[in-house]
Amino acid sequence: ILAVLLGRRWSTTHLLLSLFFLVNLFDYGLLLLEFSLGPSLLFPYSAGLCSLYQLLQQASPLLTAGLLVLLLASCLPSASCRPTRLLGHILAVTITSLLLSLPSLAFSGLSSLRSGSICLLDLGEPLGLPAASQLPTALYYLLLRAVLPHWVPLLLLLLTLLHLARSKAAPFSLPL
Repeated sequence: ILAVLLGRRWSTTHLLLSLFFLVNLFDYGLLLLEFSLGPSLLFPYSAGLCSLYQLLQQASPLLTAGLLVLLLASCLPSASCRPTRLLGHILAVTITSLLLSLPSLAFSGLSSLRSGSICLLDLGEPLGLPAASQLPTALYYLLLRAVLPHWVPLLLLLLTLLHLARSKAAPFSLPL
């Protein structure tokens, strides 16, 4: 990262790959925190840190997916390479990721067990549903963990590939 940032010539791709590296370091930090909790996942910290942990855990895959979309968009022939525009896009991806993860900040908390407390996200209780109903929480996890970070970039990749294939395809005719 330092070689790219200290170098005289850096491109959009260099900047985005450096951001991928930083997001991966951030993911490894979250993973180390989760491993430090042990197999029982007892959370020895406060409810505020539980909410922050859930927010960061939800925002990280969204941020990675957003950076992937920016990397794909920068490969298009019509993409502009102005740094101010790229920084604006990066800021928009970061803000969007955090905004989409805000429900995890509001609905996470510590759940008490006999041996301690664990950090959980529960959308059913604030909506007035019985404790056994985990449907809103399951849908939230499905949307934020499966659909947005994986399927949306895949669909955008396919659209980008189709756009590139159409722009590069030469008209041809079949011999009679």
